[in-house]
Amino acid sequence: PGQPRHFHTIKAPLRDAGGQITGLVGVVVDTTDAQRVEDELRASQRLLRTTIDTIPHNLFVKDLQGRHLLVNHAFCETLRVVEENVIGRTVADMGMLQPEYLEKVQEEDRRVFAGEVLTVPVHSRYLHGSSDPRYFQAVKAPLRNETGGTVGLVGLSMEVTGEVKARQAAETVQARFVEAIESLPAALFMFDAQERLVLW
Repeated sequence: PGQPRHFHTIKAPLRDAGGQITGLVGVVVDTTDAQRVEDELRASQRLLRTTIDTIPHNLFVKDLQGRHLLVNHAFCETLRVVEENVIGRTVADMGMLQPEYLEKVQEEDRRVFAGEVLTVPVHSRYLHGSSDPRYFQAVKAPLRNETGGTVGLVGLSMEVTGEVKARQAAETVQARFVEAIESLPAALFMFDAQERLVLW
């Protein structure tokens, strides 16, 4: 058996000179190729969406006005928002950041819109409604059209709060250890496996 085909049918009454219906006229259009293209497009969109939502970091796309065109699942989870409330809105519209951090984000975006690929070092953000800092590292790049013109930006933000807090805790322990050693009334020396002096 051959492959199934898709058709679009249009039917209308056939009338005589007096307006009486004497039959019908119909047109049948083979839409198999158009349906195949549509199915392939939907499959491609599903694949892209699945790939985007599988990325464990915050992915976002903005237009030149700073409005979000696309965000992934991780973005929504981190900011505790739903996608429908993000698309078409700017960071300022959503009130996600305190004013001083909002200005930094907007300045970063302006630099990327001007053509710069920007690596944002580890930085703290106080998200709206939270008194605890969250730490992120981000990369932003221009989004270009087929002629090379900038039409927005693509960004990837990675939360590193756990790593930063772990490093801060380790530094605190180290500082307390050194303080305790220095408070000893007697001299203390420490050597490594190669008998090199590492602490005195």
